[in-house]
Amino acid sequence: MTPSNLESRAERQVYAADDRDEELANMYGGGERARASVEHASKAAAAAASPRLAFVPIGEFLANVTAPKWLIRDIVESDSLLMIFGDPESGKSFLAMDWAASVATGREWNGFPVKQGPVLYINGEGRNGVSRRFSAWKIANGCALEAAPLFLSTVSTALTDGMGRAELEAVVAEFVAAYGAPALIVIDTLARNYGPGDENSTQDMTAAVATCDSLREMTQATIALVHHSGHGDKNRARGSMVLRGALDAEYRMTRTEGGDTMLESTKMKDAEHPQPMAFKFAQVELGLVDDDDRMVTSAVLRRTEMPQPGDEGEERSGGRPHGRGQPPGRGKHQTRALEILLRLHAEHVTNVMRAGRNPSEAHVHIETWRDNCIEAGIPRNRFNDLRQTLVNTRKVRIDLGFVTPLADA
Repeated sequence: MTPSNLESRAERQVYAADDRDEELANMYGGGERARASVEHASKAAAAAASPRLAFVPIGEFLANVTAPKWLIRDIVESDSLLMIFGDPESGKSFLAMDWAASVATGREWNGFPVKQGPVLYINGEGRNGVSRRFSAWKIANGCALEAAPLFLSTVSTALTDGMGRAELEAVVAEFVAAYGAPALIVIDTLARNYGPGDENSTQDMTAAVATCDSLREMTQATIALVHHSGHGDKNRARGSMVLRGALDAEYRMTRTEGGDTMLESTKMKDAEHPQPMAFKFAQVELGLVDDDDRMVTSAVLRRTEMPQPGDEGEERSGGRPHGRGQPPGRGKHQTRALEILLRLHAEHVTNVMRAGRNPSEAHVHIETWRDNCIEAGIPRNRFNDLRQTLVNTRKVRIDLGFVTPLADA
């Protein structure tokens, strides 16, 4: 949208004498504030507008090659458009909330470093349920989420509607002026925030994508869409293929027979696909009771071990994989990694005692453990998964880059 289009649209739609005037005035605190917000959005759009078509030598491009800037390392890239899709109850909104809370707090996401920043969550799925889910996340992670720069919308938006787009751009521009640019904008779900039009229409989906691109250009934020699977083909998202073509990354969530869910990368435009990940739904008591004195609960996603090809005898038991002759919940790679850690730790204990120091001073650097695991045949891309699982199951403790086996390992 060009600045002139935005201004004329604002004059024609936002300030027209219709039923929306009073609603917008109340939302923004008065007509002048609303006008200022739209003008701010116009300036932001002008600053982000693409220059005229030109051709430049390849050397100019090669001189400015940059590494990817990750919001969640290897999972979510900054300044991009991505989508999480899946069937109802597959956990896609739980994942989006997990990412949102992790980015807002800067908390590591399942072993992947996170770049902290403000988050806008455009919610269309019911306020009460969202509040309970974020409360569960706060309790499960022991994190004071109330102080985090995480902001939830009071109503849904309309991505395909011209007036809805102008209003959304104005609200985001006002947010940027007050708090700075968001790092992540979540739209949950696309259907509830789509507005008028048909998801299967190329024209309507192009309008929705254009609104997302406008927000990204204004803020350089990652735009994360939560969407539903196709009615017939569960391997793709619902609606026009225009959407998938516009995405920088796409993830699919699939509910398993055991009640867990699996996350799989189905598109990664400019980076390697991360390995699939398995999660279970962990119930969290919220410290509330309903009218019948029953404890109110919600859930969070907790990562579990993925069964690997070649892990003979692994099967689902209690929602977690295990092999023959191994404790339930521990695959062969975890068992081997733990054996390697115990050996390395015993060697360090011996060296420390020979030096006349206390055995409690024996620590194994996490990189030493990783390198030994890889040398023993454990796939490099599996190490972070098994490390986090061993931490979650209290088999090891990691402090300041050093790893220590716990007593019951």
